[in-house]
Amino acid sequence: MKTFYYVLMAACLAGGLASCSKDNPSDDPTPTLSVDNEEITLNATNASSVQLTVPAGVSWKATHNSPWLNVTPAEGTGSGQLSFKFNDLGYRAVSSVINVTIMTNSGSATVKVTLPTPANQKPAATTAAVYPTNNATDVSTELRFVWKEAVDPDGDKLTYILEYSTDQETWTTVGASQGIKSTGYADGSKTLTPETKYYWRVTSWDMFGEKSDPSETFSFTTGSAAAGTWTDGEARLYQDNTNGSSDAFTIIVSGDGFTADDMKPGGHWDQVSVRAIESLFTNVEPYKTYRPYLRIWRVAAISNESGISDKSGGTETPCSTLKDTKFGTMYDNISSSAWCGLYDDSYPGQPGKTLDDAWDIIRPSLPDGTTDENCALIILMNVSHYNGTVNYYSQSKRTTGFVCLSPGATGTMQGFENVFVHEVGGHAIGHLADCYTRASTITSAKVQQTLQYQSLGWYLNVDVTGQKETCPWSFIFRAPECNAYYSAVGLYEGARSHNKGIWRSESISCMNDNRFYYDAASRYAIVKQLKESAGETINWKDFVNKDYDRANANTGTRAEQIVPYNFLPLPEPTIIDK
Repeated sequence: MKTFYYVLMAACLAGGLASCSKDNPSDDPTPTLSVDNEEITLNATNASSVQLTVPAGVSWKATHNSPWLNVTPAEGTGSGQLSFKFNDLGYRAVSSVINVTIMTNSGSATVKVTLPTPANQKPAATTAAVYPTNNATDVSTELRFVWKEAVDPDGDKLTYILEYSTDQETWTTVGASQGIKSTGYADGSKTLTPETKYYWRVTSWDMFGEKSDPSETFSFTTGSAAAGTWTDGEARLYQDNTNGSSDAFTIIVSGDGFTADDMKPGGHWDQVSVRAIESLFTNVEPYKTYRPYLRIWRVAAISNESGISDKSGGTETPCSTLKDTKFGTMYDNISSSAWCGLYDDSYPGQPGKTLDDAWDIIRPSLPDGTTDENCALIILMNVSHYNGTVNYYSQSKRTTGFVCLSPGATGTMQGFENVFVHEVGGHAIGHLADCYTRASTITSAKVQQTLQYQSLGWYLNVDVTGQKETCPWSFIFRAPECNAYYSAVGLYEGARSHNKGIWRSESISCMNDNRFYYDAASRYAIVKQLKESAGETINWKDFVNKDYDRANANTGTRAEQIVPYNFLPLPEPTIIDK
């Protein structure tokens, strides 16, 4: 554990002012508050004290906003000693300037406290190429790289710089200015040159600016231009988990309404599937950081017709337009978001496929056991429409999600990537509740439903008690980092399409309006799901250390919060008792 300097500063105001007059020269102003030492230096273990002088009977209070310093007592009356001690939280944080003020009702004083820090250690380089593997041949021409997470001796956050080349003299560099925030990079709109040998390497970069030496130079050779063409039912491992566990949450990405013409290397299917998957790792925490905890497959599904069947109205309404597609998915063709995907049963005038059929189509393409539990089947629907929905299976720990190719620009509420982050990152993996608010009070039946889901480990981003002591994120309020890092966390009434009787943890997040930001309670719930799927237990200190959307993270990874336009809520998840 490194120690480091924290400089705790505040403007020092003069002592209290007392009125005086020429008729009473002995009535001189006297300070109401003073300290005998305005600068002290601490080490990691020993406390230091200052003498506080305050008139008898005058109350005072010492305040600061740093979890790294304990000041005792925090308040009192009259003169006494203040003790300053470094609080070891078990992880590193960036040094900062924090106001620590001792105040009475008529004056204030400050103490500058300095804690020691040794030099920052150089991070290690990544040790393995995950995709393409080293010396691989006949590699697809899609532009995609994944590497094993590097280790920093101080436990610092790492970003990465990727370089690739065909001659080891001229290198294409990605992430030189701010670093790549996860352990992979892809661009579905670009392809590599067929039948060409490529070289690539990765440099690790810690949050304090120290860089590793470049990794070993890996190499691979691409196949022919036609070699990467997808065949129906073909499964390709997009990335394996690299966190060291044999188990991992598995995402299976397939598509409906894509024809053989879409399956060429760098074609429509490649571009859409890469955009979807990388939206999690490019745009939003905690997926940028916890990418190594996910195993991802892509499975090609070739339809006879392009597009998706559409309908309007209730569940049993016949389709207005029928398309001959692999999964037989449908969407409501009304102007606002309503529903898309498949039902648990089939009805006349519809394609005739069900949710169970979707799993039956996918299962033969994948290794045995892949679809048993802790997995999500995500079907990308080849239609330009703002919609997405998720189905939960309460017994089998599986989810089925559907995402249309929403036509909005990336970063807006109707952006395809934004919808994918909401539906897949929020619902399918994180099992989060929607936080939409409407003018109504939640019913008692829906309260009981929420509690039932929470007993399964779902919907931990909402609360039906309205109490800080009992809400699912009560541990954040009790944490020493709460004021400094999680001051945005509270109890905000409104969620699950009601504005009364149910609460969320922050005023706004992805589950409100699809922005690239999950609130703190949601981030914790997502990491908990990923850890449990890997057979691990979540640890608060480790979570905070790697929580780079908290305040004062200083990693440059905080998701940009863009206010969406023309907000339209997406459907709530459907729960299926199977």
